[in-house]
Amino acid sequence: MKALIWILSLFVFTVLNIILGAATGFRAGSVLFYLIWFYSARAMCNAWDKSRISKNAEKAGMRPFEYIKTQIPETVLERCEENRGDYDSLKRIVKAYTKEKLISRAYADILLEEYRLK
Repeated sequence: MKALIWILSLFVFTVLNIILGAATGFRAGSVLFYLIWFYSARAMCNAWDKSRISKNAEKAGMRPFEYIKTQIPETVLERCEENRGDYDSLKRIVKAYTKEKLISRAYADILLEEYRLK
C-alpha cells in the first residue's frame, strides 16, 4: 500500500506541476513542488502505518502502545522510562532512535503520545 501511496501521489503532484507550470509559465518552482510531494507522501505513509498498528492493536484487544511494546528493543523502552518527566529530552532520544533505524516513525509517534499523556 505504501508503494501505491508514493506512486499515486507522485502522479498527482506531477500533473499539478504541469498544470501550474503551463498556467503560470514558471517551472523553476518544480523543485520546491517535489520537495512538498516527498514530505507529504512520507507523512501519508506514516499515517498509514499508525492506522495499521491501531487496527492490529484493536483486534488484539490492546492499546497501540501495549501492542508495540513487544516489538521495540528493551533498551529503547528503558531509556524512555528514565526520561518520562522530561518531554524535550524524551523527544530527542526518540528522534535519535528513529535516525538509527531502531524504531519506525510510527512507533516514535506512538511512544511520544504515550509519554505525553502520563
